[in-house]
Amino acid sequence: MALMEIDDIKDKAPDRKAFATAKKLATPGKWSALGQDGDNILWGTALGSRGDQYSVYIDLSRDALECSCPSRKRPCKHALGLLILDANGEHPIPAAATPDGHRWEAEDRYYSSWE
Repeated sequence: MALMEIDDIKDKAPDRKAFATAKKLATPGKWSALGQDGDNILWGTALGSRGDQYSVYIDLSRDALECSCPSRKRPCKHALGLLILDANGEHPIPAAATPDGHRWEAEDRYYSSWE
């Protein structure tokens, strides 16, 4: 069962462009790793267009949609893309524990930018 419905994900998007771009990332080929850790957490490693890898961590129990990418938009297209991938249900995300350090990598970029 998906963590969020598509309409709810649209409401979280900062703008239409972010949502439209996120839909392009909602395919397993855009991710090197994916997992669902319990009932409220999704995580993944998004493959950037220049070969970069971004840690994405979503914890809906605290409304956290985090990513290590340099985008100023929050939530970014990677976090939205992971939610859309989950919501579409065409490619089930496997149950898997969040890798060590993954949450920290995703959160650190966001919070340190405000300091």
